[in-house]
Amino acid sequence: MMTLFLVIWHCVGSYWVFDIWKPHFIPLLHEPSNYCEKTVYMFAACQILGCVTLVCLAIVCLFSLWLCRAVTECFQT
Repeated sequence: MMTLFLVIWHCVGSYWVFDIWKPHFIPLLHEPSNYCEKTVYMFAACQILGCVTLVCLAIVCLFSLWLCRAVTECFQT
C-alpha cells in the first residue's frame, strides 16, 4: 500500500514540477507571488530525474541478471 502511495506521489510531483518547465525565476511586478526560486526548482527537477534514472538502472540490472540466469540454465540442461 505504501509503495502504491509513493509511486502515485512521485508521478504527481513529477507532473507538477515539469508542467511548469522554466518558470519565472524573478518576481514579476504585477504578480510578485508568481515565481519560483531557481535553486529550489532545479533541485527538485534534478532529484526527480535522479530517482527516475536509478529506478531505470535497477530495472535494467534486474532484467540483465534474469536473462543471464535464464541463459545459464538453458545451457546447463
